[in-house]
Amino acid sequence: MKNFLTVLHLLAVCLYAAVAEPSQSSMAILLDASGLCKESSSESWQNLEVKNFLKNNAFYGDANAIYCKSYDDALSPADAAKILFSGSNSVFNEAIKKWSQNKQRNQSEDVPSRFVIIAEGAAGLAVREYIQSKNYRGEIANVLFFNTPHEGTGFADQALLKNSSALNKSKSASDYSDIIPLALAVYLVGGSDALESLMMSLLKEAVFGMAQNTNKVKENFSSFFSDADKSYKSMLYLSQDLDLNDKVYDEVKTKAREKGIELKDYVGNTQLLNSYSKLGTFEHPFYNNVYSYGLPTIGNGRRTLADFADQAKNHVSKEKLREMLTESVSTKLVESGINADAEKIGNYFSSAVSEDFAAEAKSAAEKIAAEYKIPISQISDCVQSISSLSKLKFNKENLPSSILKVISIANKFLPEKYKSELYSTFIDEYSATLSEMDRSAKEIRGELKKGTKLISNNLSNYAINFFDEGTFDVPAVSAIGKNVRAFKESGVTQIGYSLEDYIKEKGDDYKELKSYLEHVSKAGKLEETRENINLGLKIGCSVIEHIHPAAGKACRAAQFTANVALIANTSSAIENAVKEVASLKDAKFIAVKKSMDKNQHQSFWNDHNGIRRDIQFSDMEKMLFGTPVVSLQTVHQKTDSSDNIIPLALYKTFNQVDSFEDISGDSTVYGYAFLEKEFVEIPRHSLANSNSVMMKDIRYEKRDGLQFKYSRYAAMDAFTVRDFIKEYRFVIDDFQPDKLRLIKFDFNARMQIAFERDGDFWYIYRGINNIWESQAIDTLSESPVQKDGLFVFRPKDIFNRGVKDAKDSIFLSAIQEDGANSISIYVVNNIGYANNQ
Repeated sequence: MKNFLTVLHLLAVCLYAAVAEPSQSSMAILLDASGLCKESSSESWQNLEVKNFLKNNAFYGDANAIYCKSYDDALSPADAAKILFSGSNSVFNEAIKKWSQNKQRNQSEDVPSRFVIIAEGAAGLAVREYIQSKNYRGEIANVLFFNTPHEGTGFADQALLKNSSALNKSKSASDYSDIIPLALAVYLVGGSDALESLMMSLLKEAVFGMAQNTNKVKENFSSFFSDADKSYKSMLYLSQDLDLNDKVYDEVKTKAREKGIELKDYVGNTQLLNSYSKLGTFEHPFYNNVYSYGLPTIGNGRRTLADFADQAKNHVSKEKLREMLTESVSTKLVESGINADAEKIGNYFSSAVSEDFAAEAKSAAEKIAAEYKIPISQISDCVQSISSLSKLKFNKENLPSSILKVISIANKFLPEKYKSELYSTFIDEYSATLSEMDRSAKEIRGELKKGTKLISNNLSNYAINFFDEGTFDVPAVSAIGKNVRAFKESGVTQIGYSLEDYIKEKGDDYKELKSYLEHVSKAGKLEETRENINLGLKIGCSVIEHIHPAAGKACRAAQFTANVALIANTSSAIENAVKEVASLKDAKFIAVKKSMDKNQHQSFWNDHNGIRRDIQFSDMEKMLFGTPVVSLQTVHQKTDSSDNIIPLALYKTFNQVDSFEDISGDSTVYGYAFLEKEFVEIPRHSLANSNSVMMKDIRYEKRDGLQFKYSRYAAMDAFTVRDFIKEYRFVIDDFQPDKLRLIKFDFNARMQIAFERDGDFWYIYRGINNIWESQAIDTLSESPVQKDGLFVFRPKDIFNRGVKDAKDSIFLSAIQEDGANSISIYVVNNIGYANNQ
């Protein structure tokens, strides 16, 4: 018998990095701490249409494949993770129990073993707490985070300090009036542009402050923090500023003691979670961050530049850091095949608690490396990352020198009680000018946004977001999670939605928010008008002053008066906006709604003949589906001498044998087997963009009368066969494999066959040398791919569909030649993502 070398090259052309899990083995878990599972609520997963969308677009109309879980927001994300993801009552077991109780379901059907989690808000952090822990067992295939504050939120600081004197910055009218003559003096005397700008910012503050009713403003914001006491532990967890050594938080510490809360168990947990990737050996699932921008966040706590310029911020207790270092280093050693004594490693780090933490942690790492005879580099990375949290500090040396120059000017000219307010406001408006950029007025305006973002990014390691926007309680920069180490190491898809644009588009549904935006927009236009008038007056006064100094002084006084009047007008618009600030709550779930918009993506795919076909799909589908991947199904063979795995490229069709056991026991059925110990498992994310023959090994396990299916993958460069392959048994990984749009085979660039779906029907097309016959050779009313992804392909049978005369038959020798063979498989899924293997 002739020898054939069959090589399946997987040359992936991917539009999306993820590899989807077949929906038949997956369930969706909707997770939140906002009560969204209560269908009676106006804002629930049901009323947001998420359940129906998933049922109709991802889970074959099966509502039972979607499980909803709301946990008590009195729990911090870390506490919630311990309850949600461990023990017999874990959310996974609850979901499977609900799934199995469906009386119509076939008991032999495989139980879902992988989960897609759609998490809202802080619930996403509970999911990450589990995934990054040593207890994670790889159950989660994909996570969709909606407005999750990965880097904490100033809203938490504001909530913790809401009754604190630290936030009481109100002044009397006489206090504000002190500023006005000072600002006028600067205008009359003249000075640098930077100093004049500073005085103008103070002038605006004075006029705004005199016009606003402080108690009324506080009342408008009070509804945002009405539930703060109930979710106190979460607020501690999410706080960006809370420091156990900071006297400003003494009132918070007192309240925590009254509540019986151990602060060190919560403070700095967000920063700690972001400092490491994972403690277990299972790979990360696919991450998707969906965030909002375009509206202001509420509550920056007391976070002003003056609060941070000269003090270290020790968020995380040293004892907590010691525990994390012990677990991280122990995990690293286990991954290296070393049976490490966790207690002994913990003792190495004990001295770091009472000494210089970073230095002692480094010394301990060196001792551990020496004892276990490993390179220090194996553990130094995690030690350095975690220990750096012990001495976080706002690095004023990183600020542009011109800004420090302005601070020194302010120290000379301003009363002490105004400095803090000045530091927190001047960066936003004047960073570009103070960086001494020589730009025109128009160019400077464009650069200001970039400048503020630049400074914000420089400070983001400490999560001080002076210039942020998002939902009312979750800043966009936090939801993006730029400084999350787990995302850096595993990858993440980011999708952002403009709340402002959506509200303008759906104005009738958001009347209060639309009105709020109109007032804010009006204030912005008035301020722009003031700036333009001020610039014109400034130029005019400069000309007059050059000709007649006395007249110039009078002109400057008039310029100052005009600014006061114009600022007062702007203040009125701001006051009207503040009255409607509570409407910002209405934007909380816009990102969820927007993600299901089918018009979000206008794309296309090419059919078997290369003709473009337009397609529309939503971001939700984009995040769920990913790239389809084709693998060869395998069976196990046990002999007296070895355990083997057999890829199912068969010399006989399956109907010619009795069972899979018959295949494994009859070497005339298959062409190749390899030792199971040589089955080198590869991560799921490496399945796309592969140049190898992909194989999928499935094992089954029965528990409590239910059948669970587990999968693993490996790759081969090629394998040798001794006969013609009559049947390939493929498994296609996709969220809806039976609804693929196209499956196209190419044998040695000579013979082609395509299965193409149009609506509910599949059409089979044949090609020779890439010239396709004009008519389909067969029509199928059912999908050739099962819902579990199984696709049986018999080359000779398919190629000879519609052939009436035997002399016109296509022989296997035309498909499988003597020597090296190459088979490519091109698949396109329901939303147009393609993979060419």
